[in-house]
Amino acid sequence: MASSPELSRGSGLPLHLHTTLCVRDLDRARDFYSGLLGLAEIADRPLSFPGLWYDLGANAQLHLILDPAFKGAIANSDKWGRAPHLALHVPELDSIRQRLDERDIAYQSSASGRPAVFLRDPDGNTIELCAVRPPAPQPTPQRTDGLFVVFEGVEGSGKTTQIDRLEVWLRENQAAPVVRTREPGGTELGTQIRALLLDAKTREPIADRAELLLFAADRAQHVESFIRPQLEAGAIVLCDRFTASTIAYQGYARGLDLATISQLNAIATAGLAPDLTVWLDLDPAVGLERARDRGEVNRLDRESLAFHQRVYQGYSAVAAGIERDGRLCRIDASADVETVAATVRSAIGAAIEARSARSEIGVS
Repeated sequence: MASSPELSRGSGLPLHLHTTLCVRDLDRARDFYSGLLGLAEIADRPLSFPGLWYDLGANAQLHLILDPAFKGAIANSDKWGRAPHLALHVPELDSIRQRLDERDIAYQSSASGRPAVFLRDPDGNTIELCAVRPPAPQPTPQRTDGLFVVFEGVEGSGKTTQIDRLEVWLRENQAAPVVRTREPGGTELGTQIRALLLDAKTREPIADRAELLLFAADRAQHVESFIRPQLEAGAIVLCDRFTASTIAYQGYARGLDLATISQLNAIATAGLAPDLTVWLDLDPAVGLERARDRGEVNRLDRESLAFHQRVYQGYSAVAAGIERDGRLCRIDASADVETVAATVRSAIGAAIEARSARSEIGVS
C-alpha cells in the first residue's frame, strides 16, 4: 500500500492534497494502480472531481481523471529516472517487483542503488516506486464548523433567485449565521477580477489560459479571506459557483486540460470542498433565453449555444463523480420557482441535520 507521495524535482511543488494524472481508460488504469501497484482505492471521495482516487496516506491522494481528448502523458520523461515523474512510497517493493516480472512489465532499478524502481503506466506516465518514505505533507484541514453550500448551473438556471429565497428561509428557521457570496467577485480583489472576466465590453480578448488563472486567483483569495473564516465561525455559506464551474466552463467548454484545472482548483481551495452542491439542471438553450430576456448579458452569456452545451456536458460529468456520496442535489430547474425552492429547502435541511449529527458525535 502506498503512502506519502512527493512530486518530482522537475515540478518544484510539494504535494499538499493530491496530484492528478490523465488516463485514456479508467478500467485499465484501475488494473495498473490497484491490481499491479496495490494502491488502496477511495470509493467515496467527497470532492467535485470525477475519476479514480487512491489513498496515499498522510491525507494525500492520487487522482486519475478520464480525459477523452488525451494528448500525451503529463508526468513523462525521456529517460528512466529523470524528472518529471511521480514518486510513490511503497513499503512492499519486492512484492511489486515480483508482480512486474510475472506480467513481463519493463522497469528499471535506481542507478544510485537506493531501493527504487521506475516504470511507466499504460498512458506513458513515469512512476517511481521507492521504499524510502519521503517527508509527509502538511495539508490544510478540509473540514470546518460551518456548512458550505454551492449553487451551480448554466447561465439563466436561476441560481440568484434560489439563493435569495433560501437565504430568507434560513434566517427565519435556524440560528446559525447565514452569509452569501459568489464567484468571481466574493472579495474586494474578486470584484476587480470579476469586472475583468465578465465585462461584455472588454476590447482585448481574454486568452483561455489567462481566464483560467484569473478564476483561480479569485478563488484562492475568496477561500482564504472569506469562505474559510466564515465557516470556522459556524456560518452557513451560500456560494454562487465554485470549482465545478471551472471544470465545466474552462475544461469542457474551453477545452483546457482537465488535470491542470484539477491541480489549480486544489491549490486555490487548499482542500476546501462543498458540503452540498445544488445543481440547477436546465437545458442551455432555455437558460440562455432567460439570461438574455433579463437584459443583463455578460461576456460568457455572449458565447455560442454550442459553448453552453459543452458547459452542460461538463456539469453532467462532475455530477456523475459526486452524486453517489450524497453531496449533490440535482434539481430540474425547468420547474416553477416555488417547486425548485421547496426542493432546495429540503436538501439544505437534510445537510443541516447531517452537520448537527456529526457535531454531536464529535466528527468534523
